[in-house]
Amino acid sequence: MKILLASVSSLLLAGCASTPPLVYKYYPAKATAQVTVTQTIDCDADKHLVIQNTPSISSTYTSDRGRPFEFDASKLGGVFTDNDLTFAWYDDGRLKSFNSTVTGQGEAIVKSATTLLPLIIGGAAVTDDTVACNVVASRGSGKPVTIVYEWALADLTKAVAPTAPTVSENYKGSHDALKNVISFPLLEARVDVAATESPILVEPSASTGNAGNEGVPLTLARTTVATISVTKGKIPIGKSAVIVPTSQTYALYAPHGALFGKVTFSIQLNEAGVPTLVSYGKTSSAAAALNSASALDSALSPNDAAQANALKAQADVIAQTTRLANCQAKPSECK
Repeated sequence: MKILLASVSSLLLAGCASTPPLVYKYYPAKATAQVTVTQTIDCDADKHLVIQNTPSISSTYTSDRGRPFEFDASKLGGVFTDNDLTFAWYDDGRLKSFNSTVTGQGEAIVKSATTLLPLIIGGAAVTDDTVACNVVASRGSGKPVTIVYEWALADLTKAVAPTAPTVSENYKGSHDALKNVISFPLLEARVDVAATESPILVEPSASTGNAGNEGVPLTLARTTVATISVTKGKIPIGKSAVIVPTSQTYALYAPHGALFGKVTFSIQLNEAGVPTLVSYGKTSSAAAALNSASALDSALSPNDAAQANALKAQADVIAQTTRLANCQAKPSECK
């Protein structure tokens, strides 16, 4: 019997694999937004100005290069555990996904969701101004004149009072030529931040007791919702809600390993740092596997490939608003 016990002990010592003493670092996300209004100006046959305003609101997520979050992988396993750990980052250092398989305990899963509000296209303004129409005809060479206005919103964690835009550099010539003969509508953008942060839908159970026994903490940023509104003459013409990471944090726990059984923990994050999939699994000699997961379609800012599509979309907006203004001004020439 002593020989058998010695042999088993030798096998356990030879077969165990501990997690390397590595500390994984990753940056929280930061949200910014770019607001544009594409304004198309034309005249009908009776010298009535036709001004069409089309808003566009896009958000972008990058890494907040302050102090990074840390995850100490060496605390996951014990002496008699086989550990499988995978960390994945976005290109700028934000956490994209984390997967671990060790021996231990698991928890249940709840779903998370985000909502984006649709954009509203602003209607056309019509005035009567022969002098202005002559300038439009001269400036546009028979075609509608386009002006693009911009707002750059660098910090969506703070409310922004109604603010006038700047004229995009490539359109200043047209704006300057028309500003003395056209009474442009007042365009403004504002940012309202939710009074309370959006709920975190995956949290440690209240019955787990001492936090030190829950596992190894994976730190994530809490989020709130910033509502960006665009108005023309104080009348809303566009609105969008953006998920915004804040400086407040919470933790999800990757369970510790134990001698018998197996536990898996997996999480995937969108570009805002919001969990889009969370999975805990547990197996033991007395129970079958328990796996739960929830997935969420991401409706957030584009990656590099999608940003190219966004630029194409802006070009399409200019083309279609030009066509709309032309149809309103010259119905017989509408195509």
